[in-house]
Amino acid sequence: MAVALAGVSSAQTGAPPPAAGFEFQANTNTTGAQTAPDVAARADGSFVVVWESDVSSGDDSDGTSVQVRRFAADGAPLDPAEVQVNTFTTGPQRAAAVGARPDGSFVVSWASGAVGSEDILARRFAADGTPLDPADFIANTYTSSSQSRPEVSVDAAGNFVLTWSSLGSLGNDGDGESIQARRYAADGTPLDATEFQVNTVTASNQFDPHVAFTPGGDFVVVWSTDTAVRGRRFAADGTPLDASDFDASTAGVFTFSSSVDTTSDDGFVVAWGSFAGGPEDPEIEARRFAADATPLDPTEFRVNALTAGGQIPGVVTAAPDDSFVVSFASDGSFGDDTSADSAQARQYRADGTAVEANEFQLNSYTTQAQNVPRIDILTSGDLVAVWPSQGSLGDDDDNWSVQVRRFLLRQIFADGFESGDTSAWSGTVP
Repeated sequence: MAVALAGVSSAQTGAPPPAAGFEFQANTNTTGAQTAPDVAARADGSFVVVWESDVSSGDDSDGTSVQVRRFAADGAPLDPAEVQVNTFTTGPQRAAAVGARPDGSFVVSWASGAVGSEDILARRFAADGTPLDPADFIANTYTSSSQSRPEVSVDAAGNFVLTWSSLGSLGNDGDGESIQARRYAADGTPLDATEFQVNTVTASNQFDPHVAFTPGGDFVVVWSTDTAVRGRRFAADGTPLDASDFDASTAGVFTFSSSVDTTSDDGFVVAWGSFAGGPEDPEIEARRFAADATPLDPTEFRVNALTAGGQIPGVVTAAPDDSFVVSFASDGSFGDDTSADSAQARQYRADGTAVEANEFQLNSYTTQAQNVPRIDILTSGDLVAVWPSQGSLGDDDDNWSVQVRRFLLRQIFADGFESGDTSAWSGTVP
């Protein structure tokens, strides 16, 4: 008998997904600022959080350092405190990104050095947090000027690719910033002798890259420019699948902080910040693509329902059922945070329709500002979000802290035996 039950999940009601408790503080060091976190879900349901810190659990006292801490699926810490990632300690270490491998090990990448002369470093860690590399390794071989904004993605075999922005290039892009990538085997051996230039369009700046492997082993790189979001697909061996860059956006305006995640059919979703509403009120936009980069949406769609003030993008992450979530920071909120910027997210079904009428607020702590959130989907199908908070429900009231919160995106079919949604249910039970 087909029935409908009371208390169904947000995917059926349009209500925000329930949170698994309040946010909790990731950092134990509370001196100075803890900012720019990233998170990666692991195959066993646990997750890894990285961030940059004004202080360090290790020997880095020269500028910011990169810190990491592991958490179980229920949010319980697997490490008593954060651990310093970087072994190179001269100058600031910042903008860390993390990718988890199928065996639970993980890769961290970050920008190292003073602004204007940065390099891209990385280091691998075992599932238990033990370093697999005795020291950081440098990804870039081009060392003139600055390399910045690294991102990492890992394939099903544990191989990984790093992307970043470079002021200059070993390729033909000498006009401002370019997008670079380099592939690595699971054991950290470079699969490319040097980084390679991703972008074919070289006019003006190419910046804010993001990368994601497809289930089939290819990878997609997207980035922002002064007038568009662009992308390019590559085979697992690094061969371009597109002769030239494709345009993900259509508005012809300044874009920033682009991100991408892939779906089960090797398609992908791209999200970014846009000046379509003007530079004073940036908005969040997204667009879906088939595996061959054919747009599935005729044009980009606006993610944020609240249009007052500005929105700053986080990332897009896709679930195994091809639904996806986009995160961002917002000047306002449909929730209870009207004190300053808040952390927000919005769910979408695989067909691109929004699950909720509006975005939902990630933070419950509403005193002062919450900055840009990063998110990932856990193996349970639930969401984990991390963001910097100016204050904390924990013990860190000294500047910025790193907060973590989980949301129960999959309530109604938790046992995995059912499928579909309540639109297929023909009756009700009182």
